[in-house]
Amino acid sequence: MLVLSILVFGLLLSLTSASSSCDLQVSFLNQDPYPAVPGDYVQVVFQVRGMENPECGDVAIELLENYPLKFDPNFSAIQTKKAGTFTRGYSSSWIVPYKVRIDSSAVDGDSEIEVVYSTKGYDNLRQSKTFDLKVEEVRADFKVFIRAYDYTTKRLTLEVLNTAKNDIKSLVISIPSQENIVIIGGNKNIVGDLDSNDYTSTDFTAAPIDGEIKLDLEYTDKIGERRYIEKMITFERGYFEHTVPSNASKIRNYIISILVIGGIAWWFLRKKKKRN
Repeated sequence: MLVLSILVFGLLLSLTSASSSCDLQVSFLNQDPYPAVPGDYVQVVFQVRGMENPECGDVAIELLENYPLKFDPNFSAIQTKKAGTFTRGYSSSWIVPYKVRIDSSAVDGDSEIEVVYSTKGYDNLRQSKTFDLKVEEVRADFKVFIRAYDYTTKRLTLEVLNTAKNDIKSLVISIPSQENIVIIGGNKNIVGDLDSNDYTSTDFTAAPIDGEIKLDLEYTDKIGERRYIEKMITFERGYFEHTVPSNASKIRNYIISILVIGGIAWWFLRKKKKRN
């Protein structure tokens, strides 16, 4: 009977010891945006469970700067929290967010990221765990050039090609104020959606001179982000000299204008006489 009591006591003692030992579980909750974009920031969020046990002591978690992650200067890779300090009735999980940049050379697909978590308490644990981070290039790029310009109508026609592998939505092109071009009327055109390797054209009324012209393009990518890109085009008068009105054309247009104005004036005078 005494032997049985000792065995039961030993079993209870071992169960109590096991229940009080520190058992931390780290999981990867989410990333935003999904997928992460090379060259942009991404927020990664981890969850540490088992923090309700004060035996864990001081818990630390560290995100390692391994490819494709790049840390900004003064970035805090290590975060710490004391276990057993949670309020009853609330979640005892510790939510740990990081905001980091993705290497601009990162390739599409799943990339491993690693965290190390440790304790200074009951058993001084130190463990690491890896997770998959989804990376994909969702940005677009464009080739823009001047397809035509008419000196008579002042119509400037731009052609736009989506050279990226991604379709885009709601493309808007604007020509900001600058020395080499004067915009007559609106300086912004809504182009609309543009598939990968597809092209379209848009017209502005403008008076350009030889030189570079800056364009601002904004669009919505495949994950719903609004993005902005700047492009430069070059205007050369020589390519469009054939649209410059000749002196004869100018005189003809002047005579036509006088005849039209005279005809309108004659019609009003005749109508006035009839009323009298």
